[in-house]
Order: sequence, then structure tokens, then C-alpha cells
Amino acid sequence: MLGFSRLVARIMTPARARRILALVRLRCFLAYPREIANFRRKLGYWPDPALPRRRNELYLWRRIFDRNPLFTALSDKLAAKRFALDRHPGLRVARTLWEGERAEDIPEALLAGNVAVKANHGSGWNFFIEGGRYDRADLLARTRKWMSRTYGRRHSQWGYFGIAPRLFVEELLLDERGERLVADYKVYAGGGTVAFVFVRQRAADGSLIEGVVDEAGRVYPERYDSGVLSAAIEVPPELGTMCAIARDFSRLVDFLRCDFYLAGGAIYFSEFTFYPAAGYAWIDHDGLNRRYTGAWDLRRSWFLATSQRGWRGRYAEALRSILDGAAGTPPRQGRPSAV
Repeated sequence: MLGFSRLVARIMTPARARRILALVRLRCFLAYPREIANFRRKLGYWPDPALPRRRNELYLWRRIFDRNPLFTALSDKLAAKRFALDRHPGLRVARTLWEGERAEDIPEALLAGNVAVKANHGSGWNFFIEGGRYDRADLLARTRKWMSRTYGRRHSQWGYFGIAPRLFVEELLLDERGERLVADYKVYAGGGTVAFVFVRQRAADGSLIEGVVDEAGRVYPERYDSGVLSAAIEVPPELGTMCAIARDFSRLVDFLRCDFYLAGGAIYFSEFTFYPAAGYAWIDHDGLNRRYTGAWDLRRSWFLATSQRGWRGRYAEALRSILDGAAGTPPRQGRPSAV
């Protein structure tokens, strides 16, 4: 690494910023071959980790370079709920009924109703119990596995690495039909600008539908990584409030996803996410992708807003100069049309 620093130092002039980026790009391919190969396999094109333009490249860049301590502080599901309530006291959250390190220590009375057993240091680590019906052996096996793991290693989701693992029991939110609540709103925003909102709802026939809306309530029935987005999404009157809250949170970082539930007209904060789908999700809509990359200004990132040392400092200087020069130039969007 010392040789790399010396090489960058010898060529460092503002006029040669792109040459520095070429060296950093090469280093990324050599130092992160698994991440680069996964990106190519999942998205069908080779990324530019040194000068990211597309939304998926931005997440790859974040995973490689950006060590914002807020990512760890707010990826902790328990800490995130406390933070959200402190900043917006009018918000609601699902009540935390118990915290600990072993599922064996959860009072049996808590598991006799409608609850969710979760781990604070990962994503998707949820065990739902409805009406007290559950398999205890399954619960114990799953929670032991969660507590033995550090989430995000496979895709270098650094923000999860420093979280102290905890189990917790949370009240299970139900809808008006007495079923598990699915009205889920994921607001993508950066620097006080909302890109769009991913919505999951229950349709009139009871089926689950997913869709995308913008802050103005326009619905986008487009193709995305998991299928086709629905045009039947109903835009709730609370959408504007959720977007306003997410805009406020997004001013703390360069970009985030802020998740809410909606129950009986009440907005419930769920969690923050800094690596949604490990950065591999996509939507085939140039306008939506422009909104996404337009809201995400790397110059607001921790990496570029704080002092970096050695070759990282020279890279940060070069990247800032290029981004400053490219301000107002529409970035490349989405996946290449050939994919």
C-alpha cells in the first residue's frame, strides 16, 4: 500500500485527477475482487468504483470507501428507534417489550400473543409469532444463529460490523383485519431531497402488491429486480408527512432509506437502511433513476466531507474536483439498456 501511496503522490496535480481515479479504480478491482465479481454477475456490467454514476455503483463505492460512523449508529435497530423518537417525538414505533442476548431468557408470557423476535444487528432477522403459535426449537435455532454472526460480511456492508448484538421482542403491528401489518413505505432520500417511495400494500383481494410513487403521489408501474411494480397502489394522505420526516433524516448523510409503517392513519418509524438489497436493486425507468442519483450527492458523504490521509486523501481531492466540475451534468442511469 505504501508503494501505491508514493505512486499517487508523484502524479498528484489537479490536471491529472482522472489519472488518480484510474489508479484507484485498478486498486478496487485488485483489492475487492469478490465485490466486483458479484456486481458483474448480478447487474450484468462492470462497475466504476472510483467514479460512481449509477445508483448501484454509488452503493458499491459506499461499501468500499465510506466509513461514516452514523451508518453503524443508525443501522442498530434499537438505537435507530430511540434516535427517531428523539428527533421527531410525534412519531410512533412498535414497542420494545424485552431486550437480551438469549431467546431462552424471553419471558414465556411475552410469546403468548402477537410479537416479533428480532436481532438489532442485521437485516431480515425476524421471527413472527401470531396468537402465541410458534415452534420453540425453530426460534432458539434461528436466534442462536443470528447472535453468532456479523451481518453484511458477504457484501462488505461495513455499517453493520460494529453493532453490539442484541435480541429484542417487539409488539407485532396488526391491520384492521387483525392480520400482520404490511402497509410499508420505504422513502429513499438524500440531502433533504426525496427520490421516490417504495410501497408495499395489501390489495382489496388480500394479495400483496408492491409499487413506486414519487413525493407528489404519481405511481410508476415499471419493471424492477423482483418483478413488475403495480399500478394499483393507493397513495395515502400521510405520504407527504412521511416524506418530510425522511427529508429531515436524510440531511444527516448523503443518502439513506427511511422505512415507515402506516396503521390507522398513524405513522410508525421502522428503521434506517444504508445498503438496501446490498446495493443491487434496480428499476428500469430512467426518470426514477435520475431522481435517485440526483438526490445522492457524493460530496455530502463522510468520505469527502472529512479529512482523509495518504492516497485516500489524494483520491478524495481528485474525486471532489471531478464532481465539482460535473455538477449539473446528468449522470449515467440504471443498467445499460443491453442488459
